[in-house]
Amino acid sequence: MAYRKQSQLDERQFFIDRQGVIRYIHPGGQYVKGDPDYKTLVKKIEELLDGALE
Repeated sequence: MAYRKQSQLDERQFFIDRQGVIRYIHPGGQYVKGDPDYKTLVKKIEELLDGALE
């Protein structure tokens, strides 16, 4: 049986809108409040939700 080490490539997240368009790709890893990646992710979620309400 082959063993494969888990990497960040296994942990990517995609935000896809209702039309199936990929709007954001997060490279993976943890979401830790205060980190720049966390702030970027929260900002992108807010932007996408605001656009969905228009």
